[in-house]
Amino acid sequence: MFKFKRNQKSLVFTLVFLLVFSFASFIFAADTGEVHITILGTADLHGHIMNYDYYGIRTYTQGFAIVSTMVKEVREENPNTLLIDAGDLIQGTPLTYYYGKMMKPDKDYPMTYIMGIMNYTAGTVGNHEFNYGLDTLQKVIDTAKFPILSANVVKESDGSLVFTPYTIVDVEGVKVGILGLTTQSCTASDIRGLKILHPVETAEKYVKILKEEENCNLIIITAHFGLDPDKRAGNYARPIAQDVVGVDGILTGHDHSTIDVEEMGPTGYTVPILMPYKWGRALARFDFYLKNIDGKWVVERDKTEQQIYDFKKDPVEPDEEILMAGKKYHEATLEYTGTIIGTTTADFKEGYSDEIKGISQGKLQDTPLINLVNQFQLKYAKADISLAAEFAATANIKKGDITINDISSIYIYENYLFGIRITGAELKKLLEYEVRFYRQLKDGDATVAFDDSIPGYNYDMFKGVSFDIDLSKPAPQNADELASGKQFRIFNLKKMGNRLMMM
Repeated sequence: MFKFKRNQKSLVFTLVFLLVFSFASFIFAADTGEVHITILGTADLHGHIMNYDYYGIRTYTQGFAIVSTMVKEVREENPNTLLIDAGDLIQGTPLTYYYGKMMKPDKDYPMTYIMGIMNYTAGTVGNHEFNYGLDTLQKVIDTAKFPILSANVVKESDGSLVFTPYTIVDVEGVKVGILGLTTQSCTASDIRGLKILHPVETAEKYVKILKEEENCNLIIITAHFGLDPDKRAGNYARPIAQDVVGVDGILTGHDHSTIDVEEMGPTGYTVPILMPYKWGRALARFDFYLKNIDGKWVVERDKTEQQIYDFKKDPVEPDEEILMAGKKYHEATLEYTGTIIGTTTADFKEGYSDEIKGISQGKLQDTPLINLVNQFQLKYAKADISLAAEFAATANIKKGDITINDISSIYIYENYLFGIRITGAELKKLLEYEVRFYRQLKDGDATVAFDDSIPGYNYDMFKGVSFDIDLSKPAPQNADELASGKQFRIFNLKKMGNRLMMM
């Protein structure tokens, strides 16, 4: 009886203490008139939950399990922390293929389930969200405990919105508006019946709504596109920061890059823009301070901070809670990818050059694996010529049984095989475009050099034609030069030993 009474008193005391403490905290916030809001952002997770490489069969420092550790640390530092994502969640690993294509999403779809545990505030629709079809995407969205946003994807038939355009969160009386935007660079067959509106025009429309109609004090855009204008890639973050009045920060994705810049906005203050690389290898952080002036919350621009946590440079331990939550999905994926689908009597191996540091052997000479890919493409496209990029320089199919994982390691993103008709002249232009990858040789150069500004996946290996490359000559610098018909680097272009007509 005594014990019960003592616990009862303790409980009353605890409740009183909490109420007093909470009230004191409220008075303190009211006295200072300032609120500190941290916004954390991820992008291009592409199905990476665990700190595990399904292709290299190893653990490494990336994925939700790694991100979650830092998110928890920041929330300890500042409870007023929101977590948002900039898209490309549901495609990109064997895990997302298995649950998106083979199993179809259910109420516990892996990515949104884990994000729910991590308490995400909002996500964004990326171009790869459309890869498994609109029905699958809608099922994924239905499983989420947070809104997945896009203000510029509409139905082609009537212009109505397909997704929720924005969400608003109250943080200690501050209204935070979060607007989602999607790149226009989407595979046409994936978005049949839909239209993706211009991101800058859409941002202007909805930021004005958030500011004037919703009375938001802080406006963040989470955008699945990169920094600089590019029609092909659909990048518009910089123009939005420069031209759209009322934007306070932009989280970007799509380009799989690390971007940490500020851009001068149209009303004289800088807008922070962050892109946290890919696959959960980094985490973006914005810190905003708002002061209550005459009953209105105003951003203190001189206090705004931004940074990116790079987990390769500064590793953290994975969050055990996320590892445990993702275990059943991970183990089911491993069982699927271990399925044997064939055998081989020899090794098919890629690798890096011994002569040129950082350059794969496939970009210098024929390799068995790229030859194998091109042979299959020739067969199934019923083509005369095949070209394929070396997406994984470390891919290796060993002699013996072939598993789904072996095939996945060659080309991590499932894609489409196309056959198109081209002329000899068009083929030559294509080859001239491809070999821009090589830098022009200068007197005294001992070996081949490569243009670092051109991604390796934009260089293809060909089968069915032969040609010579003269690296002493410059590459075409733009589309006009390429279309001019001038002789650049490619000569002796032949198919089956016969010179091709340039018509």
